[in-house]
Amino acid sequence: MMARGEAALRAGDLHEAVRAFYIALLVALAARGVVADAPALTAGEARVAVRRVRPELFPTIAQATDTYERVVYGGDTPDAGDIQRLRDATTRVRSR
Repeated sequence: MMARGEAALRAGDLHEAVRAFYIALLVALAARGVVADAPALTAGEARVAVRRVRPELFPTIAQATDTYERVVYGGDTPDAGDIQRLRDATTRVRSR
């Protein structure tokens, strides 16, 4: 999914990049056993699980999931900071 996000970014599709990087974040969290690998997992459920299982990651994950919700559900236009926030969150989860 990170590659898909990078491809979307190169194509100038920032909304798709946000979606792909968010999915990469959920995949990383599931791989670490923090969240269930469930297609219907919500951003709110991810935050609750992270707060319970890996509280040290909570601020980073909360910002990333808030970004996703603001862009995908709120219709905001993403910017470079939004993309970086999602990338950084995934990198942090993968490194721990």
